[in-house]
Amino acid sequence: MKKRNKKMWIVLIIALISAITLMALQASAVSSKNFDDVEFSSPDITEEKLEQIIKSMYGISDGNTIQPFSIFCIFGHSIQTGTIISTEHRVFSTNPRCRSTVSNVQYCTRNSCSHFVIIRQAVSIIGCCN
Repeated sequence: MKKRNKKMWIVLIIALISAITLMALQASAVSSKNFDDVEFSSPDITEEKLEQIIKSMYGISDGNTIQPFSIFCIFGHSIQTGTIISTEHRVFSTNPRCRSTVSNVQYCTRNSCSHFVIIRQAVSIIGCCN
C-alpha cells in the first residue's frame, strides 16, 4: 500500500511540473509575438492609437488603461473607419509559419480618447518566414 502512495505522489509531482512548464512556455510565446508587418488603410491614425488597437486585438496588456471617452466626446465620438492587416511571424514551427489577420476598425479621432471597435474579418496562414 505504501508503494502505491509513493507512485501516486511521483505522478502528481510530474504532472504539476509539466503544467508549470507548459504555462511558462505559453507565456513566453505570447510575449515574443512580433508584429513587424502592420498595414492600416487610414494614413491619419497616430502610431500610438494603432499600437493600442493591435495590442487589444491580441490581448496584450502593457499596463496602460484604455480611456474610452474624452471631454470632447460628450456629444459623441468622431468616428473614423479603416482596415488593418497584421502579420504575426513564426507562429507555427513548420511552413507556412505566419498568420495574417484582416480586421475592420472604427476608432475615435479626438485627442485623449481611445475608443475603438475591432471586427475581425479573416485570418489566414501564410508562408512568409523561413
